[in-house]
Amino acid sequence: MFLIAKIKKMVDSLLNYVQQDYQALPEEQTFLYQMFYGYKDGEFDFYEQAKKIFLRTNDSPRKIQVSMEYPKDRNHIPCIVVREPERSTPTPEGLGGFGEAPDDDWNNGLTGRQGFRRPQSSSVNLMCFTDNVLESILIAEVLYNLFLGARNTFEQEFYGFDFHMSELIAENQAFPSPMIIKNIVIDVQWMHRYGNLTSQPIPRRFVIEDAIPINPGDEPRHYVGMPVLWDTHYDMLYMPSMVVLWTDR
Repeated sequence: MFLIAKIKKMVDSLLNYVQQDYQALPEEQTFLYQMFYGYKDGEFDFYEQAKKIFLRTNDSPRKIQVSMEYPKDRNHIPCIVVREPERSTPTPEGLGGFGEAPDDDWNNGLTGRQGFRRPQSSSVNLMCFTDNVLESILIAEVLYNLFLGARNTFEQEFYGFDFHMSELIAENQAFPSPMIIKNIVIDVQWMHRYGNLTSQPIPRRFVIEDAIPINPGDEPRHYVGMPVLWDTHYDMLYMPSMVVLWTDR
């Protein structure tokens, strides 16, 4: 799983949902109305501003962009930057991993590539960049509530997840004035599937050899590494049948 790309795709889908929801339902039943109508801070009406921000079309230069890269200047905001600053293994990996991945993911064809699974724990940051503090707060609140509402999707994709929010300050040459950035942190636990780099030879043919009779006087060292049985009825030793694997390689 390419986690950061999956989360970015989910953010894009949620932003599209807001527009489709507003177009398909009466205004009083829309997500934005039910979540933000009536909330104001002075002249800043959160509901009206949410409509302006999230209902912009592709023709608008101020349409929210979702990216894995930090904005180079103010022409690229508002935007939501998706980053994965941390990944770890929550539990020790068992001998040989956690079993093989399904055959449709690995071991397909004649490659002989082995597939494995490994539990992973990741933190993904969604940083809401804009040049207005109240807009940054609003974008983060809308996105946070969208993620809470999409819990069914998270339950299908991950076996554990949680959300929390933090606040960052950016100041550099591109943004000489301090910029307040609301940051949504998504903690997920998921099963990573991967394949080993070497291919294992696959048996193509099985040959069953006959048992080899061995006289009691023969030296056992001639048969080192091969199990020997004593037949008391015939007073002889027998080598069990061997299975020879041919790989045609």
